[in-house]
Amino acid sequence: QTQRHGGFVNYRANPDGSRSPYELNIVYFDALNDPAADEPPALQVDRFMASQAILLSMAGVPGVYVHSLFGSRNWREGVAQTGQNRTINRRKFERADLEAELLDPSSIRHQVFHRYRRLIVARTGEAAFHPRGAMQVVQLSPAIFSYVRVAPDESIRVLFKHNVTDMERSVTIDLDAVGFRGAGPLVDLIGGAEIIPGGTAIELALPPYGVYWLRGA
Repeated sequence: QTQRHGGFVNYRANPDGSRSPYELNIVYFDALNDPAADEPPALQVDRFMASQAILLSMAGVPGVYVHSLFGSRNWREGVAQTGQNRTINRRKFERADLEAELLDPSSIRHQVFHRYRRLIVARTGEAAFHPRGAMQVVQLSPAIFSYVRVAPDESIRVLFKHNVTDMERSVTIDLDAVGFRGAGPLVDLIGGAEIIPGGTAIELALPPYGVYWLRGA
Protein backbone atom coordinates (compact mmCIF):
# COMPACT_ATOMS: atom_id res chain seq x y z
CA GLN A 1 0.00 0.00 0.00
CA THR A 2 2.87 2.39 0.75
CA GLN A 3 4.23 1.82 -2.74
CA ARG A 4 0.79 2.13 -4.34
CA HIS A 5 0.38 5.48 -2.57
CA GLY A 6 3.65 6.84 -3.96
CA GLY A 7 5.98 5.94 -1.09
CA PHE A 8 9.07 3.77 -0.79
CA VAL A 9 10.28 0.87 1.33
CA ASN A 10 13.80 0.59 2.70
CA TYR A 11 15.25 -2.91 3.05
CA ARG A 12 18.09 -4.45 4.99
CA ALA A 13 20.32 -7.19 3.58
CA ASN A 14 20.25 -10.49 5.46
CA PRO A 15 23.25 -12.86 5.81
CA ASP A 16 21.55 -15.40 3.52
CA GLY A 17 21.33 -12.84 0.71
CA SER A 18 17.62 -12.08 1.13
CA ARG A 19 16.16 -8.70 2.01
CA SER A 20 13.76 -7.67 4.79
CA PRO A 21 11.73 -4.46 4.83
CA TYR A 22 12.50 -2.33 7.88
CA GLU A 23 11.14 1.13 7.12
CA LEU A 24 8.23 2.71 5.23
CA ASN A 25 9.04 6.07 3.66
CA ILE A 26 5.85 8.09 3.17
CA VAL A 27 4.04 11.04 4.76
CA TYR A 28 1.16 9.88 6.92
CA PHE A 29 -1.48 11.80 4.93
CA ASP A 30 -0.58 9.78 1.83
CA ALA A 31 -0.16 6.55 3.77
CA LEU A 32 -3.90 6.84 4.45
CA ASN A 33 -4.89 8.47 1.16
CA ASP A 34 -4.03 7.34 -2.35
CA PRO A 35 -2.89 10.49 -4.22
CA ALA A 36 -4.19 8.97 -7.47
CA ALA A 37 -7.60 7.98 -6.09
CA ASP A 38 -10.73 9.45 -7.64
CA GLU A 39 -12.24 10.78 -4.42
CA PRO A 40 -12.95 14.27 -3.07
CA PRO A 41 -10.05 15.95 -1.26
CA ALA A 42 -12.48 16.72 1.59
CA LEU A 43 -12.99 12.99 2.18
CA GLN A 44 -9.23 12.47 2.32
CA VAL A 45 -8.95 15.28 4.86
CA ASP A 46 -11.75 13.68 6.92
CA ARG A 47 -9.96 10.31 6.86
CA PHE A 48 -6.68 11.85 7.94
CA MET A 49 -8.21 14.01 10.67
CA ALA A 50 -10.01 11.00 12.15
CA SER A 51 -6.59 9.39 12.60
CA GLN A 52 -5.21 12.53 14.22
CA ALA A 53 -8.22 12.88 16.51
CA ILE A 54 -7.40 9.40 17.82
CA LEU A 55 -3.76 10.43 18.30
CA LEU A 56 -4.74 13.54 20.24
CA SER A 57 -7.38 11.95 22.47
CA MET A 58 -5.88 8.68 23.69
CA ALA A 59 -4.16 8.45 27.05
CA GLY A 60 -0.65 9.85 27.15
CA VAL A 61 1.17 12.85 25.69
CA PRO A 62 0.81 13.06 21.89
CA GLY A 63 3.61 13.91 19.51
CA VAL A 64 2.56 15.91 16.46
CA TYR A 65 4.67 15.60 13.32
CA VAL A 66 5.05 18.95 11.55
CA HIS A 67 4.13 17.52 8.15
CA SER A 68 0.95 16.08 9.66
CA LEU A 69 0.10 19.44 11.22
CA PHE A 70 0.29 21.04 7.77
CA GLY A 71 -1.20 18.19 5.72
CA SER A 72 1.89 17.62 3.58
CA ARG A 73 1.92 15.20 0.64
CA ASN A 74 4.79 13.01 -0.54
CA TRP A 75 7.85 14.95 -1.71
CA ARG A 76 9.10 12.60 -4.41
CA GLU A 77 11.03 15.45 -6.04
CA GLY A 78 13.20 15.58 -2.94
CA VAL A 79 13.96 11.87 -3.21
CA ALA A 80 15.07 12.44 -6.79
CA GLN A 81 17.35 15.26 -5.63
CA THR A 82 19.04 13.42 -2.75
CA GLY A 83 18.73 9.77 -3.75
CA GLN A 84 17.48 9.06 -0.21
CA ASN A 85 14.01 7.56 0.30
CA ARG A 86 13.64 9.29 3.68
CA THR A 87 13.63 12.68 1.97
CA ILE A 88 10.02 12.00 0.92
CA ASN A 89 8.76 13.30 4.27
CA ARG A 90 11.45 15.89 5.00
CA ARG A 91 10.44 18.72 2.71
CA LYS A 92 11.58 22.16 3.90
CA PHE A 93 8.98 24.92 3.85
CA GLU A 94 9.28 28.24 2.07
CA ARG A 95 7.53 30.49 4.56
CA ALA A 96 5.75 32.66 2.00
CA ASP A 97 4.43 29.63 0.12
CA LEU A 98 3.26 27.93 3.32
CA GLU A 99 1.48 31.06 4.55
CA ALA A 100 -0.25 31.49 1.19
CA GLU A 101 -1.59 27.93 1.32
CA LEU A 102 -2.73 28.33 4.92
CA LEU A 103 -4.75 31.38 3.86
CA ASP A 104 -6.47 29.48 1.04
CA PRO A 105 -9.62 27.73 2.39
CA SER A 106 -9.63 25.36 -0.58
CA SER A 107 -6.13 24.01 0.15
CA ILE A 108 -5.50 20.78 2.04
CA ARG A 109 -2.97 22.59 4.23
CA HIS A 110 -5.59 25.12 5.33
CA GLN A 111 -8.22 22.47 6.06
CA VAL A 112 -5.88 20.20 8.00
CA PHE A 113 -4.17 22.95 9.99
CA HIS A 114 -7.37 24.68 11.11
CA ARG A 115 -9.06 21.44 12.07
CA TYR A 116 -5.92 20.42 13.93
CA ARG A 117 -6.08 23.69 15.87
CA ARG A 118 -9.68 23.01 16.92
CA LEU A 119 -8.69 19.59 18.22
CA ILE A 120 -5.73 20.98 20.15
CA VAL A 121 -7.83 23.77 21.68
CA ALA A 122 -10.44 21.22 22.75
CA ARG A 123 -7.76 18.99 24.21
CA THR A 124 -5.96 21.65 26.23
CA GLY A 125 -9.18 22.95 27.78
CA GLU A 126 -10.39 19.74 29.43
CA ALA A 127 -9.19 17.98 32.58
CA ALA A 128 -10.16 14.57 31.17
CA PHE A 129 -7.12 14.78 28.86
CA HIS A 130 -4.74 14.83 31.82
CA PRO A 131 -1.94 12.26 31.22
CA ARG A 132 -2.89 10.51 34.46
CA GLY A 133 -6.59 10.44 33.61
CA ALA A 134 -8.10 6.97 33.21
CA MET A 135 -9.08 5.55 29.82
CA GLN A 136 -11.53 2.75 29.07
CA VAL A 137 -12.17 1.31 25.61
CA VAL A 138 -15.89 0.89 24.83
CA GLN A 139 -16.77 -2.03 22.55
CA LEU A 140 -19.55 -0.91 20.21
CA SER A 141 -18.68 -1.79 16.63
CA PRO A 142 -15.54 -2.60 14.63
CA ALA A 143 -16.35 0.51 12.59
CA ILE A 144 -16.38 2.86 15.60
CA PHE A 145 -13.26 3.26 17.74
CA SER A 146 -14.67 4.44 21.06
CA TYR A 147 -13.38 5.06 24.57
CA VAL A 148 -13.96 7.14 27.70
CA ARG A 149 -11.41 9.42 29.35
CA VAL A 150 -11.88 10.51 32.96
CA ALA A 151 -10.31 13.46 34.80
CA PRO A 152 -8.03 12.42 37.69
CA ASP A 153 -10.57 13.74 40.22
CA GLU A 154 -13.38 11.97 38.28
CA SER A 155 -15.29 15.24 37.89
CA ILE A 156 -15.39 15.11 34.08
CA ARG A 157 -15.86 12.30 31.59
CA VAL A 158 -15.42 12.54 27.84
CA LEU A 159 -16.75 9.93 25.43
CA PHE A 160 -14.75 9.66 22.20
CA LYS A 161 -16.22 8.18 19.04
CA HIS A 162 -14.31 7.86 15.77
CA ASN A 163 -15.83 6.38 12.63
CA VAL A 164 -12.87 4.71 10.91
CA THR A 165 -14.79 3.78 7.74
CA ASP A 166 -15.96 5.56 4.58
CA MET A 167 -19.62 4.86 5.38
CA GLU A 168 -22.10 6.54 7.72
CA ARG A 169 -22.50 4.53 10.92
CA SER A 170 -25.20 4.70 13.60
CA VAL A 171 -24.63 3.66 17.19
CA THR A 172 -26.59 3.60 20.44
CA ILE A 173 -24.66 4.29 23.64
CA ASP A 174 -25.87 3.27 27.10
CA LEU A 175 -24.61 6.17 29.22
CA ASP A 176 -24.89 4.22 32.47
CA ALA A 177 -22.66 1.52 31.01
CA VAL A 178 -19.89 4.03 30.24
CA GLY A 179 -20.11 5.70 33.66
CA PHE A 180 -21.94 8.92 32.82
CA ARG A 181 -24.05 10.25 35.68
CA GLY A 182 -27.53 11.64 35.04
CA ALA A 183 -29.24 12.31 31.73
CA GLY A 184 -28.07 15.87 31.10
CA PRO A 185 -26.90 17.12 27.72
CA LEU A 186 -23.56 16.08 26.31
CA VAL A 187 -21.42 18.73 24.63
CA ASP A 188 -19.30 18.01 21.57
CA LEU A 189 -15.92 19.56 22.38
CA ILE A 190 -15.04 19.91 18.69
CA GLY A 191 -18.16 21.44 17.19
CA GLY A 192 -19.90 22.76 20.31
CA ALA A 193 -23.23 21.04 19.64
CA GLU A 194 -25.35 19.73 22.52
CA ILE A 195 -26.78 16.23 22.37
CA ILE A 196 -29.78 15.48 24.58
CA PRO A 197 -29.97 11.85 25.69
CA GLY A 198 -33.19 9.92 25.37
CA GLY A 199 -33.32 8.68 28.94
CA THR A 200 -30.00 7.02 29.72
CA ALA A 201 -29.05 6.41 26.09
CA ILE A 202 -28.02 8.44 23.06
CA GLU A 203 -28.18 7.56 19.40
CA LEU A 204 -25.58 9.00 17.06
CA ALA A 205 -25.12 8.91 13.30
CA LEU A 206 -21.47 9.42 12.43
CA PRO A 207 -20.68 10.47 8.85
CA PRO A 208 -17.76 8.81 7.04
CA TYR A 209 -14.68 9.34 9.24
CA GLY A 210 -16.83 11.41 11.61
CA VAL A 211 -15.56 12.25 15.09
CA TYR A 212 -17.35 13.15 18.32
CA TRP A 213 -15.70 14.13 21.60
CA LEU A 214 -18.64 14.27 24.04
CA ARG A 215 -18.19 15.80 27.49
CA GLY A 216 -20.54 14.79 30.26
CA ALA A 217 -20.45 14.35 34.02
